[in-house]
Amino acid sequence: MASPDTVEAFIVRWQSAGGSERANYQLFITELCELLGLPKPEPAKAEAEDNAYVFERRVTFRHGDGSSSNGYIDCYRRATSSSKPSRPGSPKIRARSSTTPCCAPAARPRTTPAPCRPARAGRPS
Repeated sequence: MASPDTVEAFIVRWQSAGGSERANYQLFITELCELLGLPKPEPAKAEAEDNAYVFERRVTFRHGDGSSSNGYIDCYRRATSSSKPSRPGSPKIRARSSTTPCCAPAARPRTTPAPCRPARAGRPS
């Protein structure tokens, strides 16, 4: 477990971050995982279904009108179906979805581009 000084240093470091989300989110998530003593996302593999815990996971978004589009989830971690705690004192983890983002709100896909950054083709901003 991180010391209070380490937690405070993390907060101070990230409070002053003024760059774009896209420029900072992977570093932020990696440092947050280190602070919490959690595993970091793994290198992505070529096939999306092989990527259980990665940055920028390819997904298909299904829209209310029946259409779909290809996109990405900033940070994705597949839910587990283990009924055993991952470490002593931790809660049991149960599967809720096959596409559970590991980091909200940054992982929530946007349906429209953010006002200050253009959308990239084939990818929601």
